[in-house]
Amino acid sequence: MKTDRLRRFTLEHQGIRGSLVRIPETWRCIQERGVYAPAVGRILGHAVVAAALIGKNLKFDGRLTLQLQGSGPLHLLVVQCTHDLGIRGLARCRETQMVEFGGRVQPGRMTVTVESGAKQERYQSIIPVEQGSLAECLGAYYQDSVQIPTAFWLDVDDQNASGLMLQRLPGNPAGSSGDWDLVIEQASKTLPASLAGQTDEAVLTRVFDGRLLRVFKPQDVAFQCSCSDDGMRQMLRLLGVDELHDIIAEQGRIEVRCEFCNHGYTIAENEIPGLVHGVPDSGATTLH
Repeated sequence: MKTDRLRRFTLEHQGIRGSLVRIPETWRCIQERGVYAPAVGRILGHAVVAAALIGKNLKFDGRLTLQLQGSGPLHLLVVQCTHDLGIRGLARCRETQMVEFGGRVQPGRMTVTVESGAKQERYQSIIPVEQGSLAECLGAYYQDSVQIPTAFWLDVDDQNASGLMLQRLPGNPAGSSGDWDLVIEQASKTLPASLAGQTDEAVLTRVFDGRLLRVFKPQDVAFQCSCSDDGMRQMLRLLGVDELHDIIAEQGRIEVRCEFCNHGYTIAENEIPGLVHGVPDSGATTLH
């Protein structure tokens, strides 16, 4: 049985939908590919969980990117989730002292980018980081950019990563703002400190006791990196013949390592002609 799963559900009489996700194996794979201080790892884990919860809402083949950039100790964090819940992520930190979310990122910004694989369309929202947690930042993003009241609960430690997302469905006569407030209050009071080690049914029954739930089939989540030999070669072609030969002369070979999965790609000198076929050297003149 797959351990990493996302389960969608609705509260039938409140006009509220939600998702519950537990991804211990995906989180372990991401941790194995980077060394993170505990505070940085916690924020990265929260972002990985959040990307799964948000990414499932994609209605087309594509990819969601959640990015944090700031002038604080945590200056870059990137997590990507495909429409079929393949996830990868990384963080870059200047310092290792224990500081909570706001102090690590602020002043900074959160960027949410959605890319359509079929039509190559790209939508992007940029939100200043003004809240004290990633969950609160995401709630503000949905309220300001999408106009859908949304709440997140994100939980992570060294072994487990899990989370819950609730959204009030727009234009649904079954729900009201009062229902939404009561459900949020109930969830905040009853949600376990850790979602690990419990079945989906047990968690949802405890959090939404007394409310009619419709629960859908679980969907698998997994670590997935989109790097490839072809992608690496396309990137190297942009350097041009001269720079590629300079790298070979200095290092003996060209080696590129994916920052997300740490997989290495190597190019020897005798591969350069085939690599840059059709790419003019730096002295060539282009005629129009």
